[in-house]
Amino acid sequence: MSEFEKLLAGLVEETVTSEERQRLADMVQSDPELRARYLNHCNLHAALAWEHGVLGGMDFMFESDAESKLSPVSDNTIQWSRWTRPLAWAASIALVCGIVWQGAIPAVRKSQWHSSDSIGSVIRKAGGELSVFGLDIQVAQGDSIKAGEYELTDGLVQFALANDVEILVEAPARFRVDSPLLMA
Repeated sequence: MSEFEKLLAGLVEETVTSEERQRLADMVQSDPELRARYLNHCNLHAALAWEHGVLGGMDFMFESDAESKLSPVSDNTIQWSRWTRPLAWAASIALVCGIVWQGAIPAVRKSQWHSSDSIGSVIRKAGGELSVFGLDIQVAQGDSIKAGEYELTDGLVQFALANDVEILVEAPARFRVDSPLLMA
């Protein structure tokens, strides 16, 4: 264990003398790497104390300002530390919601499309691909047309609706069929 680590442990355990505190303060003030390690150690110690409910009974400050040459932690650092956990939780929740939105929602929409009533059927198809837009469902000749949004990338498709109306669509086209009476 290095001298710095011994002094740091003694400071936390409140077993350091005023000379040792002064030595630690000099080391932290003169070396940026040791200063960063000191601040990380203090943050960890405070977080553990907070988690275990003993923060109120702990004295984190030196006995007097004259004994310490350490500059106080800036308000920006304190504010950043205060917001890191809630921001991490919010980011985690947003990530989970994004995964659900990209994975589960299309699966539910696909299931709903398959279980919906038929409005008509594809009677002819020449080249290209007719698909249900956003669901990765390919529609072939003879398949049912159901309420939804479709995309034709190439060729021609002809379908007949339940009210005996036949429609011919030429690619490229993106259209929506809501009912035998409504198509946009």
